[in-house]
Amino acid sequence: MKFVWLPITAALLASSITLAEDKPSSQIDNKDLSTKEINEVYSDLDQDGVTTRYDQCQNTALSETVNTIGCDLDSDQDGIYDKNDQCPNTPANTPVNFLGCAADTDYDGVVDTKDRCPMTPLGTKVDVDGCKIVDDSDNDGIANNIDQCPDTPMGVEVNQFGCQPRTSLLVNIVFDTASWVVRPDQESFLMKDLSTLKDLQADEIVLITGHTDSVGRDIDNVRLSWNRAASVKQYLTTHSDVDPLQIYLIGQGDSSPIADNSTDTGRQENRRIELEVMTQNVLPQSAMLHSPQ
Repeated sequence: MKFVWLPITAALLASSITLAEDKPSSQIDNKDLSTKEINEVYSDLDQDGVTTRYDQCQNTALSETVNTIGCDLDSDQDGIYDKNDQCPNTPANTPVNFLGCAADTDYDGVVDTKDRCPMTPLGTKVDVDGCKIVDDSDNDGIANNIDQCPDTPMGVEVNQFGCQPRTSLLVNIVFDTASWVVRPDQESFLMKDLSTLKDLQADEIVLITGHTDSVGRDIDNVRLSWNRAASVKQYLTTHSDVDPLQIYLIGQGDSSPIADNSTDTGRQENRRIELEVMTQNVLPQSAMLHSPQ
């Protein structure tokens, strides 16, 4: 009888023993195999079609499709074999979990590559960006816990407090001819205005507009109207805690009369200032914090 000596390492012997235990084969069990048949068995121990000497995964299950080095396929090359990969088309270089799917470290349902709030506490309701959903009953973009107007109609523009920006005209006061000094009989009206300004929000400003009658030169009337507005601002800041940086001025001269300038009564009504509360986005470009020199 002619014997064929095969160089068998300890690892190869162990793998062949494991193979024999895991995959019963009539060829292996057969003690009367020919030399050729023995060589065929040992040339591809796991029978995956890749020669044992080149096979880097020598215990591949029977009938398993393998790549050129004898290992299970990983089509998207994410490190998870196709047979276990529940997301077989993961884009290249995408971190994946043990299922082969894009990783979601905080388990909020938004994959890490799209998660703008990656460490959301477990069980937190999140939006499409993976960030905590804050209750907003009126859907105005302002969370309920800071919304001071929780029932704003749908589609209405709101400020940072969830309320509609307000533009409200406060009480007018009048002046003597060519004067910007606040008259004593007008102070009560300004004090009433001050009570309203106590509710001034952080994103709101006060616009004081000065006016004159038609008597005198235009250039003088414009300057006088600015001075009237500045005089009222000084009164307001002296008698209240309103931030001066929230009070703007503008002088209109005699360009916006509200009464007939041909009569004493009409001219008296036109010598006035107006106070308006508004948001910064509707403030006239010509408004200033101080009267121009």
